[in-house]
Amino acid sequence: MSIDVKKLAMIGAVGLLGFGLAACDSEAGSDSGGDTETSEAAEETAADGTSPDSPLPAGTEVEVGDWTITVSDVELDATEAVLAENEFNEEPADGNQFAMYAVEGTYNGDETGTLWLDLTIGVFAGGTYYDDCPNVIPDDLIDSSEVANGADASGNECAEIPSADADGALIYIEDIWSIDDDNRVYLEIA
Repeated sequence: MSIDVKKLAMIGAVGLLGFGLAACDSEAGSDSGGDTETSEAAEETAADGTSPDSPLPAGTEVEVGDWTITVSDVELDATEAVLAENEFNEEPADGNQFAMYAVEGTYNGDETGTLWLDLTIGVFAGGTYYDDCPNVIPDDLIDSSEVANGADASGNECAEIPSADADGALIYIEDIWSIDDDNRVYLEIA
């Protein structure tokens, strides 16, 4: 829950900063002449996984923050597996299910990193981001250790998603410490 508070605080700070910059840049104006180079560059950017409209193929290795990440073994309805892991696990809300996916990461930073603290890896479904799963899951990523440069961390992540939105869902990965809203990477689910 503390990660969500951190995200909210960062988003608020970025919003205030963006508002201030927009006010300072109001004299710049805009060119509605339809710059072809800008349009082509925007299309190329959208094709690199930074938009839910054009995600990268499933299994693509991506660089996010100080990590090189691969997501695999995505099971959009892993509800039975999650519930079987611990007798105290709670069922998803009515109309929801648990998605579970394997995450492998190699740390590329100068210091040390903890994968589950540095990145948010969740499911984008029905236009909403999901990364919350308050249950014990098999091989939980939260049990992975802090690692040094070149070392790996791996484990499973889980998200509770609406069953009606499971078709067409995507995996998303973002650097939790980045203040850049464009730091998300979207991946298809095989």
